[in-house]
Amino acid sequence: MFRMRKKPWELSDDGTVRFQQKRAGRRVRIAIDNGGVDYQVKDSSGEVKFRASFEEIDPQATEISERSAVALRCGALFLFIGFFIAAGGLLVSSEPAGESWISAAFWSLLGAGCLIYHYARRISFSILRTDHGRIVILRDERHDDILRELNLRRVALLRSKYLPIDRENNSRAEISKYNWLRKVGAITDVEYSQFNSMLQDDVGELPDIQPPTISLN
Repeated sequence: MFRMRKKPWELSDDGTVRFQQKRAGRRVRIAIDNGGVDYQVKDSSGEVKFRASFEEIDPQATEISERSAVALRCGALFLFIGFFIAAGGLLVSSEPAGESWISAAFWSLLGAGCLIYHYARRISFSILRTDHGRIVILRDERHDDILRELNLRRVALLRSKYLPIDRENNSRAEISKYNWLRKVGAITDVEYSQFNSMLQDDVGELPDIQPPTISLN
């Protein structure tokens, strides 16, 4: 019976976009709404899931590549089995039976194939750090879509929440806020200069003010 393949992403009625990724035993689910990201990952080591608001997500993604540890372990195991069968055949008889050689060759070839896969196949992904953990985005056909959707909604929320000048706040703190917005990519250098000019007269010349720090786990 023919079954339609489930899409790797879906858009809910509430505007939440959900993505699914799967590679090398790792299953990732990412749900992006207007307030933040719900993240879940399952692999051989267990399951991790958390929610991160856009304010606590470090916008600078780290690119990492790794090889399959499972393929390495399987390759070493299969080669050992092939060697054990061949060695056992030689101990029993100086001229091992053909079945022993065939079995040893089979396991040795299987092990060699796993090792070739380990060294030839790399798994690449991007990492976004948050206060709750790391958001791992596998580099597949949905990788760029996930980063684009996340960044668009992150910038939209930060601008809607922090862009207006808070007249009840002091000018020095407001300049620090706009400097942070510029550092995280929510406003441009031109916009920062405009806000800085409007607020600078109230505080005089100020040194460069560092943005609020984002803890990196």
